[in-house]
Amino acid sequence: MKVSITVLMLIIGLISMFGQNIHIAELSFNNLLNKSNSVGLNTSTLKIQYPLNLKKGTFVNGISFSNYEVDYNANETINTNTISSFKTISYSLEYLNILTNNWNYNLELAPSISSNFESNVSFRDVLFNGTLSFTKTKNRSKLTLGVTVNSNFGLTVPIPIISYSKNVSEKFQYTIGVPKTAIQFTFNNRNKTKFYVEPKGFVANLSNNLNLENGVTKKAKYQSLIAGIMYHHKIDDFWKISLNAGCQLLSNFNLENGNKDVYEFNTKQQFFVGVGLKFN
Repeated sequence: MKVSITVLMLIIGLISMFGQNIHIAELSFNNLLNKSNSVGLNTSTLKIQYPLNLKKGTFVNGISFSNYEVDYNANETINTNTISSFKTISYSLEYLNILTNNWNYNLELAPSISSNFESNVSFRDVLFNGTLSFTKTKNRSKLTLGVTVNSNFGLTVPIPIISYSKNVSEKFQYTIGVPKTAIQFTFNNRNKTKFYVEPKGFVANLSNNLNLENGVTKKAKYQSLIAGIMYHHKIDDFWKISLNAGCQLLSNFNLENGNKDVYEFNTKQQFFVGVGLKFN
């Protein structure tokens, strides 16, 4: 609770400081419904970004706070009191610039603190995320190549970015690739729908460790692949709302020590629902 209050005060301070310079503020809630003999997950995220235009390129600063509440099965064999809530606080610094021949590049560094916060913050709670990508634009299509480390996918190792997107018309566009694939239909200037497949998850340190029969656990890692449909509605020139629903296709939730799995929770194909609010 102390961590949540501190982050909220920090975010309020940022809003006051930057005022009209805020580029995007986004609040989202997602609920992965608990299923018999399986784990459920409630996720809430608040994200704020603001740009700084330079003579060459643009810096985008951002801060985000995510809260993960795990809904365990009542018959779980281990004590889950200290691993039912995880929080991630992230700061991101992104640089975008144009190269030659319709190429541009994107470099992002995003250190974060992610933990169950059962004891004092330490260096073990720190994660280092980042992205380097290059995009070629031609007519209505884009080719993006790069690499990313993103703990929001439930990963701490680099994965490739390979995607091709095209605006077929004003009403229809698609993106095919890794790590995200999507098809979007635009009905009018206020309403659009997106079908998507993408990875989701989190990685968090166990600040107090957890002694189990199979060993000591130091980290929680949730990985999943989801498919869903998202509906966007533009309320006015500043506010947008989104509704989200879909299915978790694949998932793993483990407690680890280094790269060794110490305990694995039961996860299944489950449905999720969500809602989001964005200020532009």
